[in-house]
Order: sequence, then C-alpha cells, then structure tokens
Amino acid sequence: MIRRITKELLGYLHYNRDSLPNYGQRYRTGKRISSSFIESAVNQLIDKRMSKSQQRRWDPESAHLLLQVRVRTESHYLSAKNPMKQTSVFSF
Repeated sequence: MIRRITKELLGYLHYNRDSLPNYGQRYRTGKRISSSFIESAVNQLIDKRMSKSQQRRWDPESAHLLLQVRVRTESHYLSAKNPMKQTSVFSF
C-alpha cells in the first residue's frame, strides 16, 4: 500500500512540476512564500460584503462570479479571445 501511495505522489509531482513553486528559491530571493496575509484580507472583505447588516450585500453566487472575473482579469486570461462563460459552483 505504501508503495502505491508513494508512486501516486511521485507521479503527481512529476506531472505538475511546472506549476509547483520552489519555496526555497523564493525564500532565498526575498519573495513571499505565504499567501496568508492576502487570504486574511480577502476573508475580511468578503465577510463584510456578505454581512446581512450591509445595505448592498453580495449573495454567494454574485461573489463567486465577481471573483472569477477578477482572477481572469489579473491573470490576463480574460480578453476578447477568451470570453468568460458563466459557470457556477452553486446550485440554488
């Protein structure tokens, strides 16, 4: 069993090697290796905007769609050649 799990892990690492960050190299060059400060800020913003006490609050689906657009804009993926298809992970 341990051999199978190890083989799967090594296969995963090999297959995804181009997308896995080298944290040691990032640390040595002074780059951030943690996203916790960003995650905290995002959580605070979302908590505030989804609060029932907010006059103009977000619902879960709208927040999800807004985040999709934001991520695609920041990653330069959203363009005329790559229009955004409306998809949702929520089922209402």
